[in-house]
This record gives sequence, C-alpha cells and structure tokens, in this order.
Amino acid sequence: MAGRRSKRYMRNTRNRSQLHGKISVQGVEIWRHFFWATSLESGLLEPFLLEFLLLNPDHKERKQQPYFHAKGSSFAMVRVVRLLDGSHPATFVSMQEVELSNHILSLRFGRNVCLEDASTGQIVTLDKDIGVRFGLASAGSASWELQIEKSQSYGYGFIASRWITAYRLVGMSWHVGGLKATFDGRLFMDEDEFKVHASTSYGYQDKIWGGYIGQEWAKLYGGALYDADSGQEAKSDCLTIFRHQQILLGKVDGHTYRFIYVHEGVLYDFSSDQKKTIYAFKESKDADIYTVMLEAITAHERLLVTLRFSLDAPKTLEYPYVQGGNLRLRLATPVTGEVELFRLMPLNGWQRDVHQRLNYALYESSSLP
Repeated sequence: MAGRRSKRYMRNTRNRSQLHGKISVQGVEIWRHFFWATSLESGLLEPFLLEFLLLNPDHKERKQQPYFHAKGSSFAMVRVVRLLDGSHPATFVSMQEVELSNHILSLRFGRNVCLEDASTGQIVTLDKDIGVRFGLASAGSASWELQIEKSQSYGYGFIASRWITAYRLVGMSWHVGGLKATFDGRLFMDEDEFKVHASTSYGYQDKIWGGYIGQEWAKLYGGALYDADSGQEAKSDCLTIFRHQQILLGKVDGHTYRFIYVHEGVLYDFSSDQKKTIYAFKESKDADIYTVMLEAITAHERLLVTLRFSLDAPKTLEYPYVQGGNLRLRLATPVTGEVELFRLMPLNGWQRDVHQRLNYALYESSSLP
C-alpha cells in the first residue's frame, strides 16, 4: 500500500462500465446518493439516500413483476430513503419506460432522471403497490431537484463487457464517483420540504453493478472529518470503507476489503489486492451504543477507525437479487467516531501521524440486528 495523489472524477461511458452486453440478462446496477438536507420547518439537518436501481434490463418485460420470472425479474426502481424514520417510498417502471445512453452515464426511468451532475424526479408509493408487498418500498411520496458536484473518485472491478464479468465469475464492480460530493437543491418528502445546501450536504455518490452483490455487507461513507485537536473541518478529506463477499470463478471466496482514505490530497488505499495487508472488523453492543472497529495494517502504515451510533439508529432497507429474493441491510446515521493513521518509525514503533473525528457519516451492515 502506498499513498498516491487523488484524481478528480473522470467522465466514463456505459460501454466502458456498468450493465450492458451479456451481464444485462442477469445483473443489477445501483446508483446511490447520500446527503443531508435542512428542514424548512424545524431548521434541523436530516440524512437522505436517493437510489436508481436497474435489474436484469435485457429481459425487457412488458410489466415489472418482481420475483415471478424464472430467471429473476426485470424492472427499474427509484427510491428516496428518509434515514431518521426509515420511510422509503419508491416507484417501479418496466423496461419500456427506461432510457439508457451508451455515450454518457445517464438514466431516465419514466419521469425520473439521473445524470452525473444532476437529478430530478417525483415518486408516489401506495400501500397496495408491488414494492410494498416485496419489502422494497413503504407508502409515501417524494420529489427533488438536485445539482451534484463530485471531487474525488475511486473504483475497482472489471469492465462490464469483458467475459469474466459477463459470465458473473466476479461478483460486482464498484465505482465511487464522489468520495467527496456536494448536493444543492430542494427535496420534498410527504408533507415536508427540505433545502439541500452544498456546504452542509456531507455527501457521497457511487455505483455498484454486477451479477452478484453477495449476502454479507458492511460499508461506511459520507460525512465530514475534523481535526481532533482544533475541531476544524478538513473540507477535502474523506473516508469510505467497504467490506463484502468476494466472488472468484463464480464461488464465494472470503471477503474483499476497501479502506479508502483521502487526507490533504493524498489517497491512501488499504485494499485487499494490496499485498500483505491485515484486517480487523468487529461490531459490538454496549449499553445504548453500537461500536464498530475497523483496522487495516501494512508493513509501514496502519489505519484505525472507530465508529459509534445509538441502538435505535439502524433502519432496514432491502435490495433485490438478480434471481429473486432480497439482500437485507441495516443503515445507521448519524455515525460519529475517530480516524487514526499511524506510521511505523525505525526504533520508535508505531507513531500516530493523523488524528481526526468523524461526524454525519452513514454505516450500513447486513449483520446488525
């Protein structure tokens, strides 16, 4: 592992990444946007998740019918999650209402549009809707107009047209367009109105696609980092951690770890494909607080992350598998904690080089009760 200068986000195309070709017959693609917004009624910040999901698009069914197709269903979903109370209205459209571009990364699901730098849409879910019956939505409504700016990027996985991904020998690819992202605009959720300010959105944006998203998942993203001594916000720094099942040659093969830490323009990549990296991962409960400890150690550097959130914070959210059934995740925010970067010094052992505090982040896990 070595630190390297981080790069600004580079525009990509669907022909280079994401669902197309053979993997589109049985594959899932999810664009996720996490941000905070200010309630115009209370003046308080609230966290939200905006998601565009594409499932098995090459089935091209006339109607979306989750879990009744022999090889899985085919539909598109747009969902807004109000993370403090867990409400998550969504709309489902058939592939006849989906427009995809091969030249720029863009999605149009009916009246809902998502570009790399903007999104707009309106959704309504009724109690009788199919998404409610299958755990993918709750009753409610939402509409939004957002501008998105992304300044840090990271990705791993294979180009989707390659045979190794097309035949699902590797489970998923992951591209973070915005390790550090800002959102600006307005959001309406049921009867409430929110203003999204770039300076307090504490945002994040990524895309996941592939033939298999696994059954075990732990992920940290979004939020802000502050100097532990001065309390000053490090506006360009960010941290994202992703632990999930690794799929090689079509079989589960342990876990993949991604510890991505950007500090003062340097990207520190503590990932599973780096040689001789040791990992520790532990979730525990004490009184009214959950604590999560994540650690990555190389020959010369060590990253230690400690997270804390209340017992009543986690809310349940589900994602469809390509062949039916759902992945169940528990999402918790606000997450606070500490980030410590150590360096191994000759004769002096491990010396702490960076100490920061974390706030406004989101943690999600398949193992939280």
